[in-house]
Amino acid sequence: MTALAREATSIPASAGLSKAAARDARIDIARGIGMVLVVWGHALYGVMNAGHDTQIHRFELLSIYTTHMALFFILAGLLAGSIRKRSWPEFWSMAFMRVIWPYLLWSVLLKTIHFAMSGYVNTPLKGYAVLDILWKPPSVMWFLYALLLGMILLKLTSAFSRPATVALAAVLFASGYLLPDLDPQMDWIRTSLRFIAIYLVAAMVGRAGFERLLAPAWVALATGVMVATLAYAWVDAADPIPGYAAFAPLYIPALLAGPVVAMRLAYAIGAARDGAALGAALALVGRNTMPIFVTHILFTAGVRIVMLELGLTNASLIIALATVIGVIAPLVAAMLADRLRVAAYLGWR
Repeated sequence: MTALAREATSIPASAGLSKAAARDARIDIARGIGMVLVVWGHALYGVMNAGHDTQIHRFELLSIYTTHMALFFILAGLLAGSIRKRSWPEFWSMAFMRVIWPYLLWSVLLKTIHFAMSGYVNTPLKGYAVLDILWKPPSVMWFLYALLLGMILLKLTSAFSRPATVALAAVLFASGYLLPDLDPQMDWIRTSLRFIAIYLVAAMVGRAGFERLLAPAWVALATGVMVATLAYAWVDAADPIPGYAAFAPLYIPALLAGPVVAMRLAYAIGAARDGAALGAALALVGRNTMPIFVTHILFTAGVRIVMLELGLTNASLIIALATVIGVIAPLVAAMLADRLRVAAYLGWR
């Protein structure tokens, strides 16, 4: 067994991922699976927007988008039990360090780099309005914005019963589909409403409740739902994808089924001795989701731009290399930041 594998398998199970509590390697593995899907999806998007918008690539994208963000919001909700117990000063202190500061810092940096590289990217910026980040999250940063809104809402509803909170979540979820089409730069609101709702429900269910869905019968049902969803996705991929991928109502069952399958896979990997190396690698990714999330888009775009400039136009090769580098390079950066003791200043710890 490698040192990395020993590190992952030695992590004890716990009920949460707070810094004060022991981490559960299986949850980190699930986060790692989700993070790899995020990087893969954005590598795909970049290549598709660069002129390789084929049915197989659209199918890959739809398949990823059925699951990856729902998985992250469910995991965040399952581990959010302490939010309602915190005082408001404690809540804001935690929220600032874990969400607000990373959002502000990396939104400014990403937007600045995007503007500076407008001559090379797929969607150049026409102007540099940095204050827009207060209401229009740039690029991938909508996730942190939506997560913060979900956290605030969970805290505001501390006096609500579980049924009342779930009812509120149902209203938010439905609103994501009932609201009219918004300006493309503001359409993140409709997408976020669904995921904020999922976050709230997950917080009400709790980890113990969700783990009941990992029983064989439920996993079999979830797998069947995903098979049917992917079959539909192949048909759906025959045409260009309008707006946020896998947003259509027919993909709604996959928002639960996909995370159930992913979580069961993560638990299986965490328990398999012959999968220790894979589990260790995914757990390492899962423990570094913030640095990977806020920087991967720079590496995936960079790989695509360099390869195309060199005349290397094989889409599959670009996607594969961009995904690998989009995961590994931020990991190296995170380790370097830890060594230099600057990770907290970067919003990574």
